[in-house]
Amino acid sequence: MKCADCGGKLKITGSTHRYAESGLPSVVLHGVQVRKCQECGAEEVAIPNVAGLHRCIAEMLVARKSALNAVELRFLRQFLGHSSKDFAKTLGVAPETLSRWENASRDIPSVVDRVVRLLVVNTPPRTDYSADMLANIRPTAPKHARMALRLRRDGWEADRAA
Repeated sequence: MKCADCGGKLKITGSTHRYAESGLPSVVLHGVQVRKCQECGAEEVAIPNVAGLHRCIAEMLVARKSALNAVELRFLRQFLGHSSKDFAKTLGVAPETLSRWENASRDIPSVVDRVVRLLVVNTPPRTDYSADMLANIRPTAPKHARMALRLRRDGWEADRAA
């Protein structure tokens, strides 16, 4: 394998990756390949089945008993494939209200928390996980419970051992 940046040789350096690209700062993936270029030092992570991974994360979020926080709400909206404007319309609120919830400047009402969980459970998720879409996800400072996921032969699952 060759480095995408410089064409140098890649060496597998690990199997654990903090998945900040999801926008959720406390997600850790186990069982993935982390490759490092021996020439320029660039790192790449091989994450198979991103749609399945995001489904697993969404299921873990909606199954939790604690309230959703701002970055989790944003992740679930993006998981469903909604723009903020369309999602605000779906929830029956102004786009500015949704923005305040997603930026943690206002608390998410418990009824909205429940409706979002129902939408996730009962709506087909987005399946287009292009590099452009992932590049738009902006992580925030970690303040959340850690989630660890493990890649198995048949897909992603919560890693209870981590």
